[in-house]
Amino acid sequence: GDSMVAGVVGALNMMGESYNFLEFVDAQRQDEAKEQPESWMDLYGRVVASFKALKSADVMREAERIGFKLELALRHEYFYEECDEQFLERDNKMSPAKRTNLIVCGAKPIDDQNTPLFLHAQSWRELIQAQVEHYQENPKDHRTALWDVACNMAAERCLDTYLALGKASYLNPSNSVEIACTLGELGETLCTTCHAG
Repeated sequence: GDSMVAGVVGALNMMGESYNFLEFVDAQRQDEAKEQPESWMDLYGRVVASFKALKSADVMREAERIGFKLELALRHEYFYEECDEQFLERDNKMSPAKRTNLIVCGAKPIDDQNTPLFLHAQSWRELIQAQVEHYQENPKDHRTALWDVACNMAAERCLDTYLALGKASYLNPSNSVEIACTLGELGETLCTTCHAG
């Protein structure tokens, strides 16, 4: 069913280093959430609204406070208006290990216990500050630095909502037992189907 699909997609995302738990919706959890006062889409909408409210000047100031020395000028009052294809061309080119983005890499394990990044949302500044040199190496990654800072600011501004989405996600390593069981069920189904034919 839907939980099996979610488990497969979740496992493939983790194996493929895709740690964005906001990118895919677990249909079963979304249906269950309809019975709740707020649906997954309502919560996700808050994160998007938080991002859209960010002003370019505020994102640039935050990046400079962290220690970035960026060689680019922003053209728009609101940061989301900067985020066209050209601005984001390096987003998926930079290794998740060299960056801190609470949205794009929210489920990325950051320690030996496989604690996901989203559980360290309140310390994102310290984490990204330790990675400034990776962003600075290539001037093309200066835009990625601003994108990461903006995503982190957006998540921080609606922290409870962001954390709720992360904890419920099938990409959350705490939910990996469910994923393993789902993959086991899928394997049994495939074997039964193969041996039946």
